[in-house]
Amino acid sequence: MTIKDILEEFSQKEELHRQIMQEDEVKTRQVIERRILDISQCFEAVILPAVYSVENDLQQAGYWYKLAIGRFAAAESAGPGVREVVFHFYPERTDSPIYTQKVLDAAYKASIATTGDYRKLTFSIHFPRRLPPVVEKEEIARAVSDINQSVVDAFLEKFIKGAIDVYQSDRVLA
Repeated sequence: MTIKDILEEFSQKEELHRQIMQEDEVKTRQVIERRILDISQCFEAVILPAVYSVENDLQQAGYWYKLAIGRFAAAESAGPGVREVVFHFYPERTDSPIYTQKVLDAAYKASIATTGDYRKLTFSIHFPRRLPPVVEKEEIARAVSDINQSVVDAFLEKFIKGAIDVYQSDRVLA
């Protein structure tokens, strides 16, 4: 075997490896784009209607809240998709809400966000407590296929009830 033969064999193996890598990249991209579309559809069809319903109830009752929706480009042809919903709530009535970072840090927060591999959604609740100063956290991950209206409604109900309970327990009698 000559040096030329060795180099040609090496070049052929490198080319074959490059082709395999490109094919794997295309397959992986298609799988990820499908997952992103599934997540976005779950947000649009199940999660956002429930969140908007809670938002409407809070707005009508005059309570302080802030809703943020995170988006990403799902696929070149599909347009932007929803990847995260963050809901801040504080059980006080207000006519002119203030949304500074200090106020948001003190508020109770619920979020529904995609995991890094786009296979699941993470439901998390954060309750900052003043007495004693600590942040209670609860987090669960669910497969996109397991998420339905009752799961989302139960999560939002738990968040609002929990926020009211923490708020009432933090109040100091003067």
